[in-house]
Amino acid sequence: MAVLENQNVQTLTKLGLTLLQAKVYLASLSAGKQKLEVITEIADIDRANGHRVIMHLEKIGLVAKILGAPNQYQAIPLKEAISILLSAKKEQYEEMQRDAKKLIIRAQNSATKPEGFEIQIRKRSKEMELRKVMLSCKNMRLGFDGLLTKKTFFLSFIDLADIQLECVKRGMKYRLVTEKIDKELIRDKLMKFLSFKNFQIKYVLETPLSEMAIMDKENATIILSMKSALGEKGRTYLTTNHPGCIEIYQEYFEKVWLEAREYECMKNVLV
Repeated sequence: MAVLENQNVQTLTKLGLTLLQAKVYLASLSAGKQKLEVITEIADIDRANGHRVIMHLEKIGLVAKILGAPNQYQAIPLKEAISILLSAKKEQYEEMQRDAKKLIIRAQNSATKPEGFEIQIRKRSKEMELRKVMLSCKNMRLGFDGLLTKKTFFLSFIDLADIQLECVKRGMKYRLVTEKIDKELIRDKLMKFLSFKNFQIKYVLETPLSEMAIMDKENATIILSMKSALGEKGRTYLTTNHPGCIEIYQEYFEKVWLEAREYECMKNVLV
């Protein structure tokens, strides 16, 4: 039995957990719903370390806390835990691949490309894309110009409405062009934004041939394939901060913005 337990610990450490994290997770898994002192006793570690470790396991989703007096903890099933750890490992590996390609591109183009400017082609999962949107919003200084399909708009904007609203309140200027959305849905989903004149949205009658997002007029993301939705297999992004590329994309967006139509229900609100 001890040999098997050691093998389980080794497997979990290979999947990304530390030795203590693996021991506490397995202890919680075997104990079922239990208070921390029972779990640490089974794991054979002190309570101080146990508390720190189980907080981390809870954060990454391997252990759930049941509030009470005292609190209790319960590990998720091993199959689900392995799936989470493998997903994290895959994401880490993909990030390493991107960093490696980035390094190669920099080395190859160092003699011809202005220092500090980048052009990257990459694929992202839905979760990675939403995290990218959240980070970009937090770092935004001026504003956002976006040409989006309805599906991408709802996933990257409405699902992150609180974050986007904070940006609007900070004075960030939003100009969005989407496929036409039902006016009642616009009022329902965007009611909180309608009192801000720095928030504008228009629509085009046909699905955009490409999607783009321009942040602070300094960074741009272009969708190279429209066959897949956000986060789906085959969806490829070109990101750049090269001023020449930004100028071309901004010029195209301005043309689309001028030709796009205003929502009748928002004409009295948006300027």
